[in-house]
Amino acid sequence: NTYLLVAPAYTSPGSNILRKYTLTNSAYPGGQTLTGPTNITGPITYQTPTDADQPGTTAKLDTLDGRFENFSTQLGDSIWNAHCADLSGGTSFAWSWWYDIDTVANTVLNSGNMITSGDSDDFMPHITVNANRDIFAVWTATSPTGFNSQMRISGKQAADVGNNLGPGSLVIQSPTFYTGFRWGDYQCIDVAAGPGWGDPDVAFAVGEYVTEIVVDEHRRRSSSLATQVECLLPADGHPEVVNRL
Repeated sequence: NTYLLVAPAYTSPGSNILRKYTLTNSAYPGGQTLTGPTNITGPITYQTPTDADQPGTTAKLDTLDGRFENFSTQLGDSIWNAHCADLSGGTSFAWSWWYDIDTVANTVLNSGNMITSGDSDDFMPHITVNANRDIFAVWTATSPTGFNSQMRISGKQAADVGNNLGPGSLVIQSPTFYTGFRWGDYQCIDVAAGPGWGDPDVAFAVGEYVTEIVVDEHRRRSSSLATQVECLLPADGHPEVVNRL
């Protein structure tokens, strides 16, 4: 079976319910059957996140609405994904949270956060796993007192103790703030492994950052750009950028 995982956009006071749909015979055109949703109780009660603050401006960045930002990764009967949310009644920051879900028992096997600093907004996350169940993650972080938007990566090997992936490693930091609001809901990460090719310890990540454009001596504006990097997950579980593409 193929499983589809949904994180609904909850308003206050939030909920801890994720939803799973089951697609049977997904490889047979015309013979598929979609059933669900099946409710899965998550470890946190969440709601639509606050927009992200930036230093030096009142302009904010879009953190979406609590949905899973990109595709899930399924390995056997387990499925992984991540989203951004506010923890209901507990924080004024946007948090990134990931899940490893057993689709047979309909339970959360593992989960954790991606937090960069004490006052950071961490958003637009995506995770994937390789055949060894090692995790790779990418997200954006901003801090109203510390730094402009950053593309960050992290990961953990399956045997590593602890599930929180922050603060991770910095890939690139924006030199200025962004006033366009809409942010990188195409951010993703995927392993570079397949039948007969690739390395299961290498993943490719796509993220967003800001560049400052000088129009003339009196005018400057910011523009958002996408960047792609190749990252390696070594034995210590701390990803390294080995190539910027």
